[in-house]
Amino acid sequence: MATLYLEVSSLPIREEPAGIYRVGPPRMLLELVLSEFSRGHSPEEICENYPGVALSDIVAVVSYFSTRRSEMQNYLRQCDEEADALRQEYQAAHPEAVRAQQRLRDIKNARRLST
Repeated sequence: MATLYLEVSSLPIREEPAGIYRVGPPRMLLELVLSEFSRGHSPEEICENYPGVALSDIVAVVSYFSTRRSEMQNYLRQCDEEADALRQEYQAAHPEAVRAQQRLRDIKNARRLST
């Protein structure tokens, strides 16, 4: 579980459930906001990509983390590592589902190429 130490008194971030940080009333995952920001997206662009999240909430989160870049990168790295571990665990436990998903991707790609 990704660990993050926040001074959240003025941030629109909630931890729910434990270890999962969410932004604003729509409960958008914090790592989505931070990932978009780290890829160079402005708060306005992030707000456009995720309707329902207030621009003021995104600006508050981005402002907080823009002065804590190494903390942000460490948090995103931890999230990526956890996602990779969960993906590998799922793939090992459900090989048939993984093959079916791959077949569907192949069909979708073939259709896209034929048009």
